[in-house]
Amino acid sequence: MAKAHIVVSRTSARADTGATLPVPDAVPLQAMTVGSAASSSVVATFGTSWSYQVCHITALGGPLWLAFSKAGGPDPEAGEGNGWLIQDGESRSFGVVVGQKLAIRDAVL
Repeated sequence: MAKAHIVVSRTSARADTGATLPVPDAVPLQAMTVGSAASSSVVATFGTSWSYQVCHITALGGPLWLAFSKAGGPDPEAGEGNGWLIQDGESRSFGVVVGQKLAIRDAVL
């Protein structure tokens, strides 16, 4: 069984020019490690007062399928041909908004 380490943060750092820097804030809004299984399951719903957030996901112990819902939409279904594949040890970052959900599933390759 693989796990997903999930960190949700903002990107509020600013350059001297005032432009937003493309790096996560040092203090996350949320962080968790969740187990995956052979079937898809929703493991996170994004909801804070911040409109836009960055979700960083690292696969631990095996590859994972990821799928995100539209804000306020039905639960996503993670799996082959639907969503994102991340390999064991790989990290990916995604922009998310309030009301979106994340589902994960073990990827059998």
